[in-house]
Amino acid sequence: MMELLYRRTAKRCVNRRTWAKLAEQAGDAPLLVNWEDIRGDAEWRPFSEISKDCTVRMHTAGWLVAVHDDRLILVSTRYRLSHEESGGNTTAIPAGCVIEVTKD
Repeated sequence: MMELLYRRTAKRCVNRRTWAKLAEQAGDAPLLVNWEDIRGDAEWRPFSEISKDCTVRMHTAGWLVAVHDDRLILVSTRYRLSHEESGGNTTAIPAGCVIEVTKD
């Protein structure tokens, strides 16, 4: 069962304490981050069509590597080589775009 760690609300102010608490709760578990991304294209279209454009809901799974005031950084692949942990397929997600974070 997925455990809810964070959900964006209209009144919620995201700050360093919010992300520090998230990192503590996440521990070493993989996370699922639901976030809102930009959508755009370079096509010429009438404003009547453009006004119907919307953002895209993204779902990124991975391990939390770092939290900053303005972003979360995840990797979807990780390994330990010697004494150093490494990872690949990184994603930096703007904090203001995060809708919900859950862990398994």
